[in-house]
Amino acid sequence: MFHFARVKSSVITMMILVLLMGLLPVQEVHAASVNPNASQKVNDVLNYLETLKNQNQILAGQHLHEGRTDLYAPISEYQHTYDVTGRYPALLGLDMDFGVHGSVFSSMDENRSKKVEQATQHAAHGGLVTFTWHETSPQAIDDSGWSAVNQAMTATNFHDLVTPGTPLYNKWLAHIDLIASYLKELQDNGVVVLWRPYHEMNGSWFWWGNKGTEFKQLWINMYNRFTNHHNLNNLIWVWSPNTGDMNSVYTNYYPGDAYVDLGGVDLYTNNRTDAAWTSVNNTFKTKLGSKNFGLTEVGLLPTPEKLINDTDYVWYMLWHTGWMDNNFYGAPTGNGPGSNPQILMDFYNSPNTITRDELSLSTTIIDPLDNWNKTYSHSSGLSFDVTNTQYIGNDSSRAYRMPTAPAHAEIVWKYKGISSFQATGYHWPYESISHYSFFTSSDGSTWTPATPVITQNSVGSGGNWSKFTYALSGLSNANYVKIQWNYTSGMHWNPNLGEVKLEHTGSFETTSVDPLNDWTKTYSHTPNTNFNTTNSTYIGYDPSRASRTLATNEEMIWNYNQIQSFHATTYFYHEEAIAHFSFYTSPDGSTWIPITPTIHQNTAVSSAAWTNMSYTLQNLSNVNYVKVKWNKTSGYAWSPQVGQVAVTHIN
Repeated sequence: MFHFARVKSSVITMMILVLLMGLLPVQEVHAASVNPNASQKVNDVLNYLETLKNQNQILAGQHLHEGRTDLYAPISEYQHTYDVTGRYPALLGLDMDFGVHGSVFSSMDENRSKKVEQATQHAAHGGLVTFTWHETSPQAIDDSGWSAVNQAMTATNFHDLVTPGTPLYNKWLAHIDLIASYLKELQDNGVVVLWRPYHEMNGSWFWWGNKGTEFKQLWINMYNRFTNHHNLNNLIWVWSPNTGDMNSVYTNYYPGDAYVDLGGVDLYTNNRTDAAWTSVNNTFKTKLGSKNFGLTEVGLLPTPEKLINDTDYVWYMLWHTGWMDNNFYGAPTGNGPGSNPQILMDFYNSPNTITRDELSLSTTIIDPLDNWNKTYSHSSGLSFDVTNTQYIGNDSSRAYRMPTAPAHAEIVWKYKGISSFQATGYHWPYESISHYSFFTSSDGSTWTPATPVITQNSVGSGGNWSKFTYALSGLSNANYVKIQWNYTSGMHWNPNLGEVKLEHTGSFETTSVDPLNDWTKTYSHTPNTNFNTTNSTYIGYDPSRASRTLATNEEMIWNYNQIQSFHATTYFYHEEAIAHFSFYTSPDGSTWIPITPTIHQNTAVSSAAWTNMSYTLQNLSNVNYVKVKWNKTSGYAWSPQVGQVAVTHIN
C-alpha cells in the first residue's frame, strides 16, 4: 500500500482552507435546479460546482464496477483509489444496472439495494454520488443482461415507446417506476444524486441510441414522471453524449434547458493531449450557457495541467477496472489504454483536485423539535408541547420546560462548521418577555456569548403568543450552539422554543481504514496473530491479512472515539467449513457486549479462490471499542484471515 502526501502552494492551500471554513459560501452563487421543487441540498450542490469552476478546481470521481459488493474490499475501485493515493474519490459512480452478474447477487433488488447502501455510505462521509443506468430494453424484461441493453430498436418501436398509452410505453413505464423506488430511498436517506440516464445517446450501441430528435421525448417523459409523479426532488439531471460532432449532437439530442441541470461527455482516447478535451469543452461553453459540465466517463485521463488550464470541467469520472488502473486490473477491453497508478497520483496530488475529505458542501439542518434526534444534549426536565398550536404559530411541536426543569435550561446542537443558526421562540402574551441567550463553542467546553438578530414576527394578543426569530449569521469556528432559557418567574412552560434551522459544512465523522499490514491502527491483539502476505491472487488480491500461528481463539481490538460503524473483510479457505468470527463492542474496553453483524458472502466457494465474507456493524451507540474473535479451533491455523477493516467514528 502506498500513501502520498500532497504538496500544495500556500495560495491554493489558503483558498481551500477558506472554502472549508465556509468563508466562500456556496449559497451566494445562486445556481438553481431546473426542478422548481428541488431540495435545498440539490441547489447547494449546484452552487458548489459553480464555486469549483470559479476556484479552478475539479472533483475526482470513480465509478464502481457493477459487481462490487464491498466499498472497502481491496478489489473495489473505491478502496484501490485509497490504496494508491491515500484518498477517496469525492464523487462515487454507480449503476442501477441490467443483471444480477452470476453468483454476485441473488436478485436485481439485492443488487440495487446494495448500490443504495453504497451511495448512502459514501454520502455519509461527505461524498457526492452519481448514478447511470444501463437499462435493458423495454422489449425485454428487467435483468435480461447486457445483450438487452445493446438490443436494437426500430424507429417505429421507439416512437411507440415514447407515446403514452402504447403497450411498449407501459412496459417502459414499469421499468422506470421500479427505478424510482430506489431513487426515492436515496431521497429519504438525504442523498443527492447526479442522475445520468440514457448516456451516449448519439451512438448506436444502446437501444436508446441514434434515435435522432425523438430521443428528446424519451428524456422529457422520464423527467416528468420522476419529477411530477414520483416527486423525486433529490436528482440533478445530467445529459452526457459520447464525444463526436458536439454541435450536431446538441441540435439532435439535447432535451432543452428546462430539463437539464448539467452537461457531460463520455470521452475515451489514446492520447492525454487529445484535442477533444478542449474542443468538447468549448462547444459545451457555447451551447450550455451557464450550466456546468464534467467528464462523465473517461479512461485515460489528460494531464492535470491540461484540465485545469485549458478546460472548465468541474468533475471527472474514471470508469472501472482497467480504465482506472490497467496495472492492477489488466488492460481494458477497448476504448483506450486506461490510466495507471502514476496518473492517479498525478491527479490526487494536484492542488486543484478535490477529494472526499476536501468536499465543503453547505448542509441545511432543520430541527422541528419534535424529538431530540438532531440535538446534541439538553437539560433534564425539558420536553415537547404539542397542544394549543392554533395560538402558538401553528407550530406542531415546541420545546418547553416542565416543572422539574432548571430555570436556565439549555439545549445544545453539535454540527461541524456551523455558519448560521436560526431559532423561533414563542412568548405567552400575559407575561413579560425574557429573550433566550445564545452561545457558541468550537469544542463544547469553552462558550462564547453570541448576540442574535431578533425579529418580532407577530404580537401576542387574545391568547395568541408573540413570535420572535433569533438569527446568528457569519459564524466562524463554531461547532456547537447553545440556547439557554432566561425567564425565571411566572409559568414554567413559557416561553416555547420552535423550529431551529442551521447551516454547516463538513462532518465530524471520519473513516479509518486498517489494511492490517501492521499493528499501528489496532488497540491490541493476542500473541498468536500475525500477517500473511502470500497468495494474494487467491485471497481477494488483498496484499496483507491478519492470520494466526495457532488454531486458537485469538482476538483483535480497535479503539476509536464514538464508533458509528465497523466493517471487516475476511477470507475462508475453500476446503474447510466456515466458522464465522464473533464480534463484541464496549464503551470502556472492560465490559463487552456480543453483537450480531450483517454478513455478506462476496464470492462463491471455488476450487482455488478463498471465500470472501464481509461483516458489518451499523448504527452503533456508546461504542469506543470493537473486538473481533476467531472461533475456528481445528484445521489449518492460517484460515480464516481478516483483510481490511474500516471504522467510522467521530473525531
